[in-house]
Amino acid sequence: MPVKGIPLTRALAYPLTLFVFLITTTISFAEEPEIIGKTHFIATFNSLDGPGAEVQNLANTYDMSIFEFNWGGKQSSFNGSGITTNANFPLTDGEALTNNTHIGVAYPVHEDLRWGVLAELYGLIGDRTVGRVFGEELPWDNFSRENGAIQTPHFSADFYHAFLEGKKDRLSYGIVGGTLRSSELPAFSREEKNQVKLGSLVWRTPITNSSFFEKSDRKLEKGRHPVRGFDFLGDYEYADGKHWDLEVFSGATEPAPLSDLERDAVGGRTSVDIGRANAGFSYIWNVGRRPANGAREEEGVWAIDSSCRVSDRFIPFFTLAGTDYDRDIANESHQGNAIVTGALFKHPSGRELRAQFQRLDENYELMGFHKTEHYPSNFEGFQAQGTLPVTADFKIKGILYQLWQIDTSTRAGDTIFGDSYFPSIADSKKGSIGVHRLGADWKFSPELTINSYLEHAKFRKGAPAAASDIDKDVFNASLSGALKLTESLSVEGGIRQFFSVGEWQAMNFRSHQTIPEAALHWKFNKDRRVYLLYHHYQFEDNNGLSSGKNDYDGHQVILEFKALL
Repeated sequence: MPVKGIPLTRALAYPLTLFVFLITTTISFAEEPEIIGKTHFIATFNSLDGPGAEVQNLANTYDMSIFEFNWGGKQSSFNGSGITTNANFPLTDGEALTNNTHIGVAYPVHEDLRWGVLAELYGLIGDRTVGRVFGEELPWDNFSRENGAIQTPHFSADFYHAFLEGKKDRLSYGIVGGTLRSSELPAFSREEKNQVKLGSLVWRTPITNSSFFEKSDRKLEKGRHPVRGFDFLGDYEYADGKHWDLEVFSGATEPAPLSDLERDAVGGRTSVDIGRANAGFSYIWNVGRRPANGAREEEGVWAIDSSCRVSDRFIPFFTLAGTDYDRDIANESHQGNAIVTGALFKHPSGRELRAQFQRLDENYELMGFHKTEHYPSNFEGFQAQGTLPVTADFKIKGILYQLWQIDTSTRAGDTIFGDSYFPSIADSKKGSIGVHRLGADWKFSPELTINSYLEHAKFRKGAPAAASDIDKDVFNASLSGALKLTESLSVEGGIRQFFSVGEWQAMNFRSHQTIPEAALHWKFNKDRRVYLLYHHYQFEDNNGLSSGKNDYDGHQVILEFKALL
């Protein structure tokens, strides 16, 4: 159900898109056009066997802890598409082929001004949820429905976006109108600003619905809500080495097959260098409706962030944030604040330590869940991560989290509960999460690199009734290596082990998963590459209630081709 009237973001997005297109088409065509774009092809073949292969959404029930504790670390050399994928999106049996191609032209007006227009072609054969979990990114569209359910398109062709980027004296600027590249924009929410990833605080999930397994350099665009709107980026160097940055965006989403949501958002960030310090301010406002009951939801989120380079070895930082959430049904309204403060210590030898304290009150958002990669809401506690170079080629890395649940004012009837990771139980104690991670990177030779890590997460929450207690431990270990055979060909291999044990209320966990994996990587040039990957999944669940009914064995083969045009 759309919001009554014309939403602000849609009112701004479409005229600006047209404005960019008209302006760019009036620019001189004196320079030769350049063909630009990208194509991303993913073919996936999943074969599952055993009684668990017939259990719908198995991962939703049995792997809820995997992504919750793996903050800040590399999940695997293959982007972590395994371990039954994710608590929200389970591994599925079948085959899929997806392709997303953006193709267009760019015109360099002169060396300091460039513009272009892109179109999008999308194709799907099979079940998209099979293709490396999701396959390639869906287009922005108003998808058709069948019996009320949104249907995944099998082919789509549409305008993608127009862009204009340039430089004049000390000012650099860029504007995109159309589909915002969800893996990059808004830029301030995708990057780390003043030592804090603001996207975990202010860029909530109404716009993006991404996998939590995007922790390696091979990030895939998958499972997202594309945004149609505009984004402006400006950088003015007002003095030597001193910058004033500004980003303003407005975006709208349509319901997608993975999530039936319609949202509009507007916001931005500005920051300025002041002496050795940098200070920034961010604000995002969004509004939308829940499709099931038509409830109108509105939220404003703000954040102030700052850091100061006291010396080359010492950088303190802090971020303050707040949310104001309203829902027109049942007169539901919530406010919550957040603070993250800490310091980064760096040594010329490569030793590095970052320690911080964080406290997040009820941090409401329009998707209805609170789990974020770096900052779980309704918790306070400490985080520390460090790097210790033992030799020039061998580094040890560690991460430590210790978080405690804080009191919330959520009512039992509220749509979005405030206990975040732990269910709300009357008269129960507040829960705690402890995470320990130790990893190592070893460049054994110019051709061979080895990576490994061991993680342990503890979930604790006492309750009046023993059947409501939470006392669970999760262990995850990985060993992988990459061997460069030639300048263009490399081979990779690894194995991951996952083990969980303990009670989560009435569920008695004792599950184990082994995932060996292998890959071949061809890099034809800096713009074209091919991956051939294989995963083997073996899941065993010794929960007394299931009696092995969830055990399964699976094979996964992925062929991925990525190229810039």
